[in-house]
Amino acid sequence: MHVIDYGHVRDGVLYHGTISDLDGTVRSTWTYEEEGEKVTRDRPIDEETFNSLWNGIADLDVFRRSLVRDPDRPIDPVSHHVIGIVFEQGEQKGQYLFLVPAGETDPDFVRWLEALNVPEGSA
Repeated sequence: MHVIDYGHVRDGVLYHGTISDLDGTVRSTWTYEEEGEKVTRDRPIDEETFNSLWNGIADLDVFRRSLVRDPDRPIDPVSHHVIGIVFEQGEQKGQYLFLVPAGETDPDFVRWLEALNVPEGSA
């Protein structure tokens, strides 16, 4: 079981996505505002993309730099991409939170975001 939880406010709209393989099938579900209404929609994702996203969290330097170690650190989805993960593999279980600055320009992270396939809505 692997879950990636993503949240970020862009242009006044909160985009919240849950990307997972909870039931053995990869899914990407997003909630955001579109034409003044809150909507929840599934987005296309394949297993290869999901694995790339998951492995990117382990491999990319931006995630090592952005790991939240202070449980009292404020979370601001305007100034940061808020990325949480939860996993269970056999006996191993864990959860981590990452706060990546909204203006992050690391090319690997930009590609990671593109693969995440965040919807385009309107405030």
